[in-house]
Amino acid sequence: MQNFSLGQCFTLVSTMNINIRKQLVTSERTFATMIDMGDGSVPIVIDNGSANTRAGFAGMAEPSVIVASAIGKQLGSSRKPDGDSMSYTVDSHEKILEYPPSRYEFRYMLRHGLVQDWNALEQLWHSCIYEKLRCVPEEHVFLVSESPFNTAENREQMAEIMFETFNVPGLYIGSQPILSLIASWGSLESHSNNLTGTVVDSGESATTIIPVADGYILRNCIQQIPLGGRDITSYVQGLLRKNQRNLRLSQSFEIARQIKEQYGYVSLDPEGERYRSFNTKASGKYGTSESWSCNIDEEMYLSGEVLFRPNLLRGSKSRLTALPDLVDSSIQMCPIDLRRELYGNIVLTSGSTRFHGMNSRLQRDVYNLANK
Repeated sequence: MQNFSLGQCFTLVSTMNINIRKQLVTSERTFATMIDMGDGSVPIVIDNGSANTRAGFAGMAEPSVIVASAIGKQLGSSRKPDGDSMSYTVDSHEKILEYPPSRYEFRYMLRHGLVQDWNALEQLWHSCIYEKLRCVPEEHVFLVSESPFNTAENREQMAEIMFETFNVPGLYIGSQPILSLIASWGSLESHSNNLTGTVVDSGESATTIIPVADGYILRNCIQQIPLGGRDITSYVQGLLRKNQRNLRLSQSFEIARQIKEQYGYVSLDPEGERYRSFNTKASGKYGTSESWSCNIDEEMYLSGEVLFRPNLLRGSKSRLTALPDLVDSSIQMCPIDLRRELYGNIVLTSGSTRFHGMNSRLQRDVYNLANK
């Protein structure tokens, strides 16, 4: 499993006769047709997430840049390790592992999709635009995504940085749920395109259900639980530490994350999985040099199961609402004349929805709840 851009949404269309449509499409390509400067320049898309930031040119099938939403700094020094500047970005979370925490500090600038450190975000954008994409911002219009919980003050701050620091000629700040619905369209010319649907956004730190009607977010019907990819990784880490005696504590979280992304899936029959023996050999790298390997079994099917059975977790999060119930509850809060359409167009987005089998399981469970 990997985190993916707004444009790479699994589209789950759940109709009353359980037909399903699954696509991979790009909001970047959609945006290319929405904004035309008339001079041949290509718009640039920046999607800010709590764990990763993705950037690229409109029209590309994949983001050109995926970096951790973190800024690093060497403690006790104003220079980065190669002597360039005080702060620097990292290409991945694995790269962070190469820096000893006693000498380096990494700050994540977003929490639940909201910016906590504007200076760090500006540095991250600067690195993405000039160092990664190697482009001149004055020659491109920009699409920047925002959380549905973003405030007007934050939006103004984003625009101020883009216009005054990067001197961009044009800027569109798009709500992530709306962009996800647009990304699910097969084509812009299709007569079936609409901006009514239910967006299931499960990221690093939270899972949010956002109903959208004709392009407007029904904010009073939004449902959210503080359960995301980091909690799933922590749960897999606990399983590993219980079953694998030879793993070092300092490595176990990163290894659990890799197992979750590479081997995790959602089963239609989780109880039946208990009686199957997989004993799969998993392997990977810790950082860029040290390799690891271990045998895994329940770690594979229980990783995605956490979203459907939060009671697997310990503490207060064990009492959270399961994902299908959360989706059903959100739709039931909406006006009755919208519910059929909201049930019929459910879009999954963000990294924690990338488990194999997620769409089939969620479709079945939501269908059963809707027909009670």
